[in-house]
Amino acid sequence: MEQNVKLLEAIVKCGEMGRGTLDHLADINENGAFAASMQIQQNEYEAIREEAAHQLAAMGRSAEQLSMMEKLNTAMGVKMNTLADKSARHMAEMLIQGSTMGIVDLTKAMRDNPGAGAQVQELADRMVQFMQRNIEELKVYL
Repeated sequence: MEQNVKLLEAIVKCGEMGRGTLDHLADINENGAFAASMQIQQNEYEAIREEAAHQLAAMGRSAEQLSMMEKLNTAMGVKMNTLADKSARHMAEMLIQGSTMGIVDLTKAMRDNPGAGAQVQELADRMVQFMQRNIEELKVYL
């Protein structure tokens, strides 16, 4: 059960980081097509995050929220990275880098918790596949 909890917490964190970054970029973005793409990503990050949180709740656990420092670092990182370049191209590059980090972190969590149940492993795999698709879709904007 503990491996389920650890992997579900990693999924929740990945979802919160992805959604949070997209929230900040949505405030800056001025490209309509890119905005639609980001909205679809936000919705899927939230859906997967909610499913992981729901599974944690079913175990009597709650998802650990991102710390205020993590949220602040995300917000400041987005602001600093978009000061000079607010283009969809630059934001797509930022999202590709973030998705890559998410894939790496979640893959490590999956390998660190091989005893997690099949349903939890499938949800983690769903998140990884989603981020991989995002990378491919974002390449259009490079």
